[in-house]
Amino acid sequence: MTDLSNNIIEEYVYDKLNDHEISHPNLTNIWKQYLQNMKIKYLQSLVDCDNMMRNLDTTRDVSLHSIILLYALINNNLNI
Repeated sequence: MTDLSNNIIEEYVYDKLNDHEISHPNLTNIWKQYLQNMKIKYLQSLVDCDNMMRNLDTTRDVSLHSIILLYALINNNLNI
């Protein structure tokens, strides 16, 4: 999807949420907050990816096994 279509979808969703804000304030506020949190996480992921790409020329590749292990450790909140 292009940035334009993403913006159109985002505007559409927020407009629909606003249409129901008076009749369903709790649900609409929860969804607005959830979407905002996900957008922040997405933007942070873009920054993290950019940081990783800046290091590609100076670091070696990581094995798939190591990536899976790190993913499992991080998602299970395990401390080494």
